Amino acid sequence: MIKEHRIDIVHSHAINGTFYARPAGRLARVGGHVCHFHAPTVESLEDIWRWKLPRVLAYKYHLWLTRWCDRVIAVNPLLRQDLIRNGVPADKVEFIANGVDARDYESTDADREAVRRELQIPSSATVVGTHARLAAFKNLSMFLDVADRLIGDEQDMFFVIAGDGPQRAMLERKAAQLGIRD
Repeated sequence: MIKEHRIDIVHSHAINGTFYARPAGRLARVGGHVCHFHAPTVESLEDIWRWKLPRVLAYKYHLWLTRWCDRVIAVNPLLRQDLIRNGVPADKVEFIANGVDARDYESTDADREAVRRELQIPSSATVVGTHARLAAFKNLSMFLDVADRLIGDEQDMFFVIAGDGPQRAMLERKAAQLGIRD
């Protein structure tokens, strides 16, 4: 397929993409291979492998695979530093931020009020929210700890988590235990 479509650059994402894309690109003799990292940490693999040893091995293997990548993309500066610290040559690693056009998510006052009504949040309340994959390395448990400290007796403040993932049940239990779940 790579030869048929005359592809010049292979862009792989995460460990599985890099594992398959690199040999395919080499066989097809493409001009370049770009590897893309979102969260190259052992913890980021928790929802793929339950046991730590396979996560550590997968992480090390992913880093090892990058030696055959012409460029490595890190989506934030900390990931770039982590890759370099773990042996990926600095001149190969580029930081490219995830791009989101905020205009696609502009809302009107009517939109905001409708969501507040749906969630039963008073229009005068302060709302703090996050949207994420509910995984341990996102540390949303700390978000709940902060919510618990800030809410205290303040009834005009709401914290909202939107998303799903392997930590959902644990986060729901923790919010209930803290008494901040509605």
